[in-house]
Amino acid sequence: MEDSDFLQYKKLLEDVDLLTGNLHKQFVKQITCHLGCTGCCYQQLSLSQVEANFISKAIKTLPPPTQEKILFAAKAIKNNTSTTEACPMLDNLACVIYEFRPVICRTHGFPISFKDDETEETFLDVCPLNFSEEGESVELNLTDTVDIDRLNLRLAAINYAYSRDILEDNKKFAERVQMSEIIISTLTNLGL
Repeated sequence: MEDSDFLQYKKLLEDVDLLTGNLHKQFVKQITCHLGCTGCCYQQLSLSQVEANFISKAIKTLPPPTQEKILFAAKAIKNNTSTTEACPMLDNLACVIYEFRPVICRTHGFPISFKDDETEETFLDVCPLNFSEEGESVELNLTDTVDIDRLNLRLAAINYAYSRDILEDNKKFAERVQMSEIIISTLTNLGL
């Protein structure tokens, strides 16, 4: 796959990074996310096709020892022998594909807003590790959040166009791929 296959997805990542960067500047005292803060990394993600293929490209560029580590972790998750719920990309308190991490990982920790499907009520949420210190109180407005509904709609549209135009398979649009499966498939195809 060519870099041009991911132009719209890369633009989305740039926009998310710009938004979260601005939020971090705005709430520099309240947002405590930093290297080594891995609370949001203890889950098993499933990703859209465009994200899965983008991450697969990143995995191929990792040094062989790192590839071996994440393959071991991914296989342990698949075989239910893992002793942790950590994402297989987490190594020594850092993400091995940080620059290529998916949208959800780029928004973790930041104030988010979303609508409840049943009640249509809008909710604001933040990571419990952020906005938790005593002191200056901050009132969040909708403009101070990542609108998760809008972000997911944009990602879905990009994924649909990618599945239709690049993969030439409209059915792939609805498929989700586990992070561990992305790793195993990519590295098995490389001969690891």
